[in-house]
Amino acid sequence: VKGIAGVTIMGDGSVVPILNIPELIGMDTREAARVYDKGGIPEPVTESIKPLSIMVVDDSASIRKAVSRLFVQQGWEVKTAKDGIEAFELLAKEKPDLIVLDIEMPRMNGYEFLKIKKKKHEYRHIPVVMLTSRATAKHRDKAIALGARGFVFKPFKNEEFIELILELTR
Repeated sequence: VKGIAGVTIMGDGSVVPILNIPELIGMDTREAARVYDKGGIPEPVTESIKPLSIMVVDDSASIRKAVSRLFVQQGWEVKTAKDGIEAFELLAKEKPDLIVLDIEMPRMNGYEFLKIKKKKHEYRHIPVVMLTSRATAKHRDKAIALGARGFVFKPFKNEEFIELILELTR
């Protein structure tokens, strides 16, 4: 629900909504982060803030849909691809601000995608966050060595995932 970050159950059993004030007043998440960083004093906005553009690459349709929905709720633009090959086809048309990438996919997996991306000068600046159920240090280290800038495990906490993306796109 727009403007509601979640709910909590009080000791007496009543349910109380947790409000997302920036969303309720129509404030972009990056703008809200700047306001909070300045101690609650908004700085004057001199230029319009372009929404983030995120590419979600995962072979699971349900993961693509769930992650896309989370990002759209942030006011971000989302493109999706079901594997690395489709992701490169999309990259040829439009370069996103960040790529969320699964490891295990058919045709071209996340590691193969990172190897090729690393060699292509026009894509090197785009940060990649790995989103995977592979939680071992071996998988994380390999992804980081290939150029991933973040690593998120499924299931993830929405707030932490959003904060990581905001950090990598500032």
